[in-house]
Amino acid sequence: MTLLNEGREKLEEIIDTVHEAGITGGKKKPRIYRKKARKQYLRFARNRKPKKKDIRRAVKAQLSYVRRDLKHIDKLLLSRDGESHLTQKQKEHLATIKTLYEQQEQMYKTKSHTVEKRIVSIHQPWVRPIVRGKASAAVEFGAKISISTLDGYAKI
Repeated sequence: MTLLNEGREKLEEIIDTVHEAGITGGKKKPRIYRKKARKQYLRFARNRKPKKKDIRRAVKAQLSYVRRDLKHIDKLLLSRDGESHLTQKQKEHLATIKTLYEQQEQMYKTKSHTVEKRIVSIHQPWVRPIVRGKASAAVEFGAKISISTLDGYAKI
């Protein structure tokens, strides 16, 4: 849920960047319901123990806002050379958010909590949760790789 909200906020930044660059051709900035989406997310986030029904309702709402923002961005970037106005980081975030949206939508439709190569961070999409079962933390986050050095050679 937090990831969808973060993705929505990043998409809103991208829409603002594209609009400020003047790519819209003098048209108004598209409606993205920024305040409404934020208000809905905060209402959910404040809830200490949300019920399944409330979780699904909140995820559905955030998915719809992200879907709307992605459609606006696709229209803006296809209409003119809009992608050249985005920074490399924004392009990476856009690709990650598209993947995140597809994964979250798949999990929502199938009512599951797992998906192949699940994204847990927009800023670091290569990081995966690793279940360790330790007392301090049941789940750790990091790259699934183990490297050891022996006589100056790295062994993966």
